[in-house]
Amino acid sequence: MEISLTKTHAYGPIGERIKKIRLQSGLTQEALAGSEFTKGYISALERGAVRPSLKALDVFARRLGVPITDFLSASQQQSDDSGFDAQREDFLSRCNYVKMLMRVGQLNKALQLIDELERHIESSANIFPPSLSYMVSFLRGIAHLQAGAPKVARTELEAALASIREDEEATVRVRNFLGIAFLMLDLPQHAVEQHLACWQSIRNLVTKDPNLYVSVCRNLANDYSALNEPDRAIDLYEEILPAMQDLNDLEQQAEALCKIAMAYEAKKDWPRAKQYGSWALRIYEAADSRAEAAYFCLKLAKMHTGREQYGDALELLKRAERLVMGTGNHAVMSYLHRAYADLARRQGDYERGIQHAKQSIALAQSYKEATQSGDSRANDPSWQDPTSLYAKALHIEALIEEDQGNKEAADRLFEQALALLHTEGFEEVRHALNLSYAIVLQARGDLEKAVSFYRRAAELQTLTMPRQI
Repeated sequence: MEISLTKTHAYGPIGERIKKIRLQSGLTQEALAGSEFTKGYISALERGAVRPSLKALDVFARRLGVPITDFLSASQQQSDDSGFDAQREDFLSRCNYVKMLMRVGQLNKALQLIDELERHIESSANIFPPSLSYMVSFLRGIAHLQAGAPKVARTELEAALASIREDEEATVRVRNFLGIAFLMLDLPQHAVEQHLACWQSIRNLVTKDPNLYVSVCRNLANDYSALNEPDRAIDLYEEILPAMQDLNDLEQQAEALCKIAMAYEAKKDWPRAKQYGSWALRIYEAADSRAEAAYFCLKLAKMHTGREQYGDALELLKRAERLVMGTGNHAVMSYLHRAYADLARRQGDYERGIQHAKQSIALAQSYKEATQSGDSRANDPSWQDPTSLYAKALHIEALIEEDQGNKEAADRLFEQALALLHTEGFEEVRHALNLSYAIVLQARGDLEKAVSFYRRAAELQTLTMPRQI
């Protein structure tokens, strides 16, 4: 598939504003670009050919010595609803401020401001531009995604989608996040439907925004990975690498390389998985993205553990531990201790395994509480649902207790993990847990109970099977 990224002036106002301040400050395009961007990107930005991310705007604001709010009112396209211009600009500036709060993890404050926006719309319905009414549900949906509440996010995003008025680009943006919510709920087949619709719109040139193009292709590739279709995933990931290089986003490049490595791992192509994985780690570490680098080390360690390459797995776990120390990222730390526990279990060191499993559970519980209170960081690289993370931590302790012959303790932990996942969604994790418990029960000789859990696993597998697309 080919996506045209030809020049457009859709994002002119913000580019013109940046150019004006840059010239007033006496900065060259190279100086504004710094080490994070290229001169070509700054040139395209000032021509209005690309839409800068909030992260990029933050860098430019600091480099130009102005508050980022100087850019926000200029960042939106001119509209045909000329009678609503002032109302539109004020509303969109507030929306951009909400996005900034979410980007830095201030989710409670963001949700409070979203509620204020909703009241503002209700109080000025006679003059408010109807075309923007979807934004409240859209922003609230994104906030709940970042808070680790995909079920609530899904409801908000579906409401946003239903209220959009003939704005195809807005439809693409909402569907893109709705697909993420479905994937977080372990419903990859529904995620594909949303992201495929986005991708088809981009192919029809509904939008020429390269950032949105990269995001949609990356999310669709993630869906295909979840559906165990690595070839499709690899094609999409490799397609967006040049676009990421043009955008000069090292973290996105590293993330794509990670996904390519995992897709090759799914194909049992170990040399290529290792090649892309090493490349990704070098980029993460060069960008000082420690939590992201640690998370990917854990992915690679899991690959080595599954192949019984325990020495290589241990080295990667130690590397991940060095990277994540001091980041305060409880999600990745929980995953780290879970990986240590699994490795210790496979090596027969049950005492050490239990210690790590309990640490994993405590950290997962802490992460779950933080996300429920809205205090979690928005840039958690693992994008882990806290409930799923907690259930997985309980699962590893259950397996260790079972290996030690502590059947009652194992039963209690399995039941606790499954009880956490009783709501809609989490089909993939629930399938894995039910299947694991069925295998444990069969090994004990409790065939009647094992059959019931095998049956539940089979029912859940049916829900997660890929559809023909």
